[in-house]
Amino acid sequence: MANRQRVWGLAKRLQATLTQLDGVSCQRSALGTWFETMPDGPDQNMPEAEMSVSFVDTAAVSFISGFNMIDEHERSHALGYQHGNAMLRISLPLDEPIQGWELAIDLSGIKGIAAVQSDGKLTSWAGESAGLPRWRLKEAQGVSAVKAEFDTLKLVSISRDRLPNQENWLNNCIWYPEEPKEGLLFNGSRGDKPRPKYNYPVTTVFFGESDGRYLSQLSEIVVWVFDICHVVGVEFHFTDSSYNRQLGYVGPFDENYPARRNFSDSHDSTVSFTIDGPSGEQLSSIEVQTKGTYVVGLKIRSNLDRSIQTPDYTYGTDKGWVTVHGKGSQIIGMFASLVRIHVASKSFGFVSMH
Repeated sequence: MANRQRVWGLAKRLQATLTQLDGVSCQRSALGTWFETMPDGPDQNMPEAEMSVSFVDTAAVSFISGFNMIDEHERSHALGYQHGNAMLRISLPLDEPIQGWELAIDLSGIKGIAAVQSDGKLTSWAGESAGLPRWRLKEAQGVSAVKAEFDTLKLVSISRDRLPNQENWLNNCIWYPEEPKEGLLFNGSRGDKPRPKYNYPVTTVFFGESDGRYLSQLSEIVVWVFDICHVVGVEFHFTDSSYNRQLGYVGPFDENYPARRNFSDSHDSTVSFTIDGPSGEQLSSIEVQTKGTYVVGLKIRSNLDRSIQTPDYTYGTDKGWVTVHGKGSQIIGMFASLVRIHVASKSFGFVSMH
């Protein structure tokens, strides 16, 4: 009986989802794509005044199912599945074309969208965005064509006419919990260029907003080590505890921690590094050692030539130590690519500014 009730509940949810699709087809409109034969001449930016975003409900989760670009002459250009009773509107600036979009995503679909304005700022969000990984599709030129891809229910991909700079970290990574501002420099254990594809979110932590304004108050760095050797989180303590930050996951680690213990003598530990921020001491470099997709060794060094190191990893590593410095003149934060939301992998490094 319990199984029948469970199956009946699932069937009712499926019916509710399918009911939303009655009489709704996947629309497309001649916004223009780079696959079509077009007359020679300069691309024309789309003078859009408003963007309407439709949603489809799947159980307790809503995903974007389509959108409708409304131009300055109130002409409609629809893409995807349009649900008039589940629609939100984003007002767009008439005097300047948008430069792209920022998406809030999870493993199953796109849950929120905002347009990127010419000054780099976002419009209001349509849909859910808080606490979700973000991905930005932006280029300096305005958008003149759009390509969107859909499954049987929802939007799964959106592209624009000009391919964004693939060496730009902001365009090439999924960010969690939000995307950093433009103009920052990244250098990690895999170099200062983003990988061709990031399958996991890149998380950042800043020593005071995104300009390092609290660097002079940094007092301690605590590295959390799981299962003998796996570096899974770093805490940053400040003289004013309200500024405290963390990157990754911090313990204590119980049975709910989303990683498996591999060693029979498994234990966890922390390594503390006191920093005299008020006297001008700052981070100057880290050294990273990896095994598979995990960081198994970490050395932290300050500009006063003081350093700490996590416990030695004695089970064999993929490579030796990789030294990472800030690419800019001042280190203002750190970043890591996360295998799970709270487990640091080998892409690990500094955020800096000129």
